[in-house]
Amino acid sequence: MPQSQVTEVDVVKESVRHNEKSIDALTADFKEFRKEVNGKFERVDEKLEAINTNINTKFDAINTKFEAINNRFITLYALIAFSILIPIGIEIFQATKH
Repeated sequence: MPQSQVTEVDVVKESVRHNEKSIDALTADFKEFRKEVNGKFERVDEKLEAINTNINTKFDAINTKFEAINNRFITLYALIAFSILIPIGIEIFQATKH
């Protein structure tokens, strides 16, 4: 009977060693898979960053155009205000002169 117990212990030990080797192999595979996935995510991050930069550049260009339009409206508003106020000022000046 002790001979069969030793054999069973040896079988269990061998099974444990085999499982440890399998775990080591899976760990190595997982590390390689993780490295590959991280590399793909880095490429995706780079592409997203390029897209974000492109969008920001376009928004900056649009913002510059709106600022130019806004400046033109301010100039137009000032011209309209002066074209209305100057004749009124002249009329008032001439009325007080007499």
